[in-house]
Amino acid sequence: MRQISRWFFLLVIGLGSVLVLSQQPTLAQCSVRTDWQLYTVQRGDTLSRIARRNGISTAALMQGNCLTSTRILAGQSLRVPTGGNPVSSPLNVSANYQVFERGVIIWRADTSTIYVLANDGQARTYPASVYSRLPDNPRPNPPRSSSTRPLFGIGKVWGNFDEVLNLVGQPTSSEFSYMALTNTTADGFYFTHPITHPSGQVIIIRSTTWAWVPSMIPTPIPRILGTPVPSPTPAPPMPTPAATLISSLTTWAAYQSFEGGFMIWRQDTGQVYVFIGYNGMDTLRSYDASVYNAWTAPSDPPPTSRFAPVNAFGKVWSQHRDQLGWGLAQEQGYTATVNAYAFSAITYLHITLPTGQTVFANPGRLAWSWVN
Repeated sequence: MRQISRWFFLLVIGLGSVLVLSQQPTLAQCSVRTDWQLYTVQRGDTLSRIARRNGISTAALMQGNCLTSTRILAGQSLRVPTGGNPVSSPLNVSANYQVFERGVIIWRADTSTIYVLANDGQARTYPASVYSRLPDNPRPNPPRSSSTRPLFGIGKVWGNFDEVLNLVGQPTSSEFSYMALTNTTADGFYFTHPITHPSGQVIIIRSTTWAWVPSMIPTPIPRILGTPVPSPTPAPPMPTPAATLISSLTTWAAYQSFEGGFMIWRQDTGQVYVFIGYNGMDTLRSYDASVYNAWTAPSDPPPTSRFAPVNAFGKVWSQHRDQLGWGLAQEQGYTATVNAYAFSAITYLHITLPTGQTVFANPGRLAWSWVN
């Protein structure tokens, strides 16, 4: 008997509207690819990432496993193609890093995964599902300076796991941003290191170890090893002597990072600034309370390891959720320093972040960049 893999109902509703009802294939209509090898789903995996790592489409992976939904769970067994050399496409991602006495800790914005890389070659990986609900860094301020205190995700991992403190020691710098180039091959996970090394900036991360990649270029990832990661576009210069400092103040503020940028709220003015992107030289929007108080924050629940903004951030997010994506952490209060400069007919702002960085905001031109 001829088998129909998918069928549809057309139902006319009202004047010319059509509702399409489809039935996905059932397990009875499908045979699992038992000739493929078994793979156990890990925390942070998605069906599309698993498919990309194994060189097939998401649809082919679903068909090979008789799946009717892209939803998968950690610990679930899937069949993936055998043989070959699984390769993902090189991917540019925004990342933050902080240097410690005996290593570096890196946070990547696209997955919120944190990598702890000790100078002795040991590595630890912490997906957001492991650390996101832990308390903020509970350790006292480091002996060097309170400005180097690890914050947000890096702070949670360093502050709540004694193993991490033992591996990398105390922080020696504040947190900084950079653009990383990543790739996954059968050999391991390649990532650009934020600190220059004589043998190059590319490292390979395996389950519990990492190493600098030799200067020889492996064929699976020529783009990563053949071309250094370009530095982020430099920020516009600090105001020159021709610029005039109009005001300098400190105010209570709130900060929240998102998949595609971040937001700042100022208590003194009630303004919310939306910083779209992480590279600098990106888009800036600002809103007064009289504007955003008329908006309603979306109420749909966030996915696992993500956060829905609330209060003023939630209202403004309703206008920019497609650009910002979900929150990577809950909003955090801090004391911000805001300096205003006048140059010609333009007013620039320097606003400090709780990460120790400063942003160069130009509300008049709807643009921003990093100062440090």
